[in-house]
Amino acid sequence: YQSSIDSLQSQIDNNRQQVYNLLVQAEGGGGSGGVSGAGSIGGGSSEFGNAVASIAQSYVGKLSEADGSYLQVTGGRAEHWCADFVTYVVSKACEQTGKSLNGFGSPAVANLRAWGEANGCYGSIDGMSSSQKAQWIVNNVKPGDVMIMQNNSSHTGIVTKVYSDGSFDTVEGLSLIHISEPTRRTPI
Repeated sequence: YQSSIDSLQSQIDNNRQQVYNLLVQAEGGGGSGGVSGAGSIGGGSSEFGNAVASIAQSYVGKLSEADGSYLQVTGGRAEHWCADFVTYVVSKACEQTGKSLNGFGSPAVANLRAWGEANGCYGSIDGMSSSQKAQWIVNNVKPGDVMIMQNNSSHTGIVTKVYSDGSFDTVEGLSLIHISEPTRRTPI
């Protein structure tokens, strides 16, 4: 079992290094903020973003496939659950703050991305140099934003902290293992 976890973590780390290129800001939803032509994200409330980040962090170490506790975020479905976790947390933050994000949520990462694109809160750092990515992240990403990675497979998580070097922490639902400790991501 541990070798499967180590293998998955290694694969995720490799994908991070090779393909990390997409970010979505859920807090700017519903057209109130979003990505401008220049690619900057605006709008949204820090109260909502902080609620999303705080709720995500409250699940660290509490959901696991081993004991089936992750099924609470999937509606009882046994499936890859990173997008379910993001959907669940954002839904809880909406309940807590009274905010509505019309149509946000899906068990599929691609659908979360599509929602971001349709609602003007999707930013891509694909094609940027490492320093451009780092600067874009510093200028635009905030706690509570939703990180999306896409390659042959997709993955998502919630940003909980952004550092001045462009790296950031996330909390993610990872298949085969529990909600991860905050994971530091560095733009490549």
